Amino acid sequence: MSKRNNHNNKGAAMIMTVIIIAIIMVFCFSLILVSYNLYASQNKNLATMRNTEASESLVHALDAELTDNENIGKSPLWKYIRMNVAYKTDFTSDPDWKDWPYYDPSASSGPHSEASAVREFALTGNPDMQGVPADVRVYMYWMIPGSVDDFKTKVEGGGYPNGVRLHVKVVSKTANQTYEAEEVYKLTVRKNDNEGKAILSAIDSSCNPSGHTIDSNEKWIWKRVKK
Repeated sequence: MSKRNNHNNKGAAMIMTVIIIAIIMVFCFSLILVSYNLYASQNKNLATMRNTEASESLVHALDAELTDNENIGKSPLWKYIRMNVAYKTDFTSDPDWKDWPYYDPSASSGPHSEASAVREFALTGNPDMQGVPADVRVYMYWMIPGSVDDFKTKVEGGGYPNGVRLHVKVVSKTANQTYEAEEVYKLTVRKNDNEGKAILSAIDSSCNPSGHTIDSNEKWIWKRVKK
């Protein structure tokens, strides 16, 4: 009788041991899961911070290049935009600014669709710089104010392309996190001065790949506006 009870006690002890081991394993797996979630959350927060700081910093730097008169003569971005946005061509043979067409949100295809009108620039990363997002891109497009026909008529007749809006968007990506920062600028055109004419005459082919000849009497001023 005592031997049978001893066997029963050993069986019960084994079951209890298995239960305790199972509880410990569940507890350990729970700790691992919590640790992983914390780790993933920290990485996600870090990626978000990197993307935010990079996008906001770059969009402010581009703003200075477009709007600060001290930077205009030094900025390849300003020069590129000056030579290519709303370039006045022969409206009979080339009515749609084919080198850099304006963007029409209602166009799903053709020269004024997103695929044709939005210019994309990818920033080259510096492998020695810590904390930089994996991918940073700048998207730019311009839009005509009001009626397209009225705008074409005005520009064709020698009028200034006042009111053109330039959109500049910076998109930073790290892992599966993305952050976008965007600014919109409105164009005002005035009569150019000698300094402005000198800046335009010094623009080289890297900022004017299509070889456009522009009116040096026009002084372009970009001002940031609300979206």
